[in-house]
Amino acid sequence: MLVLESEPQPSESSFPLERALRLRFNRYLRPASVVRQSILVTPSIIDPDAGLPKGPTFFFEPVYDPFDRLVVFQLTARSRWVPSTLHTVRLFSPKDDGDMTGFRAFDGAPLKETESYSFMTGERESEPRDDRLPPVRYCEQDEGSDALPAVATVLRSSCGRAGCHGSSPALGLGLSTRTALQTTAVRVVARQTMTGASVSATASTPSRFGDDMPRIDPGNAANSYLVYKLLIHPQNHPGLHDGDTPDPWLGGLTPSGPPSYDELSRLRSWFVHGEPMPLEGHLSAHETRAIVRWIIHGAPTSDCLP
Repeated sequence: MLVLESEPQPSESSFPLERALRLRFNRYLRPASVVRQSILVTPSIIDPDAGLPKGPTFFFEPVYDPFDRLVVFQLTARSRWVPSTLHTVRLFSPKDDGDMTGFRAFDGAPLKETESYSFMTGERESEPRDDRLPPVRYCEQDEGSDALPAVATVLRSSCGRAGCHGSSPALGLGLSTRTALQTTAVRVVARQTMTGASVSATASTPSRFGDDMPRIDPGNAANSYLVYKLLIHPQNHPGLHDGDTPDPWLGGLTPSGPPSYDELSRLRSWFVHGEPMPLEGHLSAHETRAIVRWIIHGAPTSDCLP
């Protein structure tokens, strides 16, 4: 597994003091490996008395977006990089099969090797919105040219139609109404991942990633089976039909391309079974992002009128 792109880039000369660190991978990650212990950032500050390195310890709030294979390490509140200072980033590969730190792909494949690079900070602070995932609403689309579409509209016009997951839902999954979604998808184990007899609750400690996975796990898109059913559809990914819709959460990264054919095949071999979603047609990358990032935000439906 490889890191394809990072922000800041190696040899960055004036990185904003509150800007998040971003990483894009060539593979889908195991969400349990996206932890602050998988990365270390140290400023090059020397204690003049002891002659030893010193400086603040940075703490991060990692957010993983599986659609773009993107990890954003947001600095915690009231934290920032050291002004006008060289910082060194280390991205860890697990030492062995039992190592619980270091980046891994969903099937356990480790980051090829521990990587290290440096960047220089400037003196200016970033805009507050630079580091926060823009909100996505369920019932109504937010205003703005970069707003993602309302999730309910996307689901009802694609997967929630009659014959799929509408009024007579296939496999017990209903996506046509808010009530159906909350009772048949949120924290309900997907039948195609079941290892036991019950779909009423999510397994607390699956023995293998993908086992007993909920259809929607609020706050964790990378542990939501609905997301992977969207991911295995080759036309739901960025392509020529998506145009130039901006995505502010990418920061300085280039727009992501589609995953490799081999990676989609690995998902199917590992745990994603059956037909991709939607069964007919496809979603734009903008629509797929809306669903994924809505789940990252906790899959809220409170913006709907009673």
